[in-house]
Amino acid sequence: MTELVFLPGWAHRPSVWVKQQVFAERYRCHFIDLEDYWHKQKIYNITPGRSLLAEALAALLDDLQNPVLIGWSMGSLLALEISLKMRQKLKGLILVGATARFTTDVDYAGGLPPVIVKRMQRQLEADMNKTLTKFYSLIFTDVEKEAGFSRQLADIYNRNNADFSTDFLQAGLEYLLKTDLREDLAKSSCGWPAILLVHGGDDSICPFKGGITLAKLLTKAADEVNLIELPKAGHACFFTSAEVFNETVEKYLVKLGD
Repeated sequence: MTELVFLPGWAHRPSVWVKQQVFAERYRCHFIDLEDYWHKQKIYNITPGRSLLAEALAALLDDLQNPVLIGWSMGSLLALEISLKMRQKLKGLILVGATARFTTDVDYAGGLPPVIVKRMQRQLEADMNKTLTKFYSLIFTDVEKEAGFSRQLADIYNRNNADFSTDFLQAGLEYLLKTDLREDLAKSSCGWPAILLVHGGDDSICPFKGGITLAKLLTKAADEVNLIELPKAGHACFFTSAEVFNETVEKYLVKLGD
């Protein structure tokens, strides 16, 4: 049986995938809590280029049959890092709101300015709840907020105890600041499964142009790469456009076969 492994983004719990739990009716699903895994493995850092968290997750995948890795935001960076190490093992790879680099650089405009992430690092120490509330507001477009999606997510997290440790959040921000997989992806070749990228057209955290850049990099290495834009959706397109997202993923999974 195909096994789906869901990796959430920074400062998010597995419950963020609540609208994807329907896949458990047909597939064996693993909704990973990154912080819980981080603590249990006694990792205490997420070193870019040799992420111990990515290595630990890769070991988890190695025990699964026909795994399809699904990563969102920071989870997609981890998914890419895992795939670079063991892509031959994967049956499929789905990346949501994904970029090869989270922050902008002199030659890269597909992310957030590093100064914003550094400011979040400082603000976390002063007031974690305020920092997270502000960050969560960036996930949704104004239209999505008016439709009540930010309230929905807040209610889900309130019901599922979404408290985080400052250490884990700081480690995650450091990972997002320093990780740049462009060169590794450019050097990679063969062995990649079919890749599906799904990106919100109005994503303000990982801009769509970052997804385009990633798709171009992957196209040079993989035989099949499809980039799907969900117009007017923000960073959490799997949450706010769940029906379309789930249909897109289901078609991809059916094409992969059992």
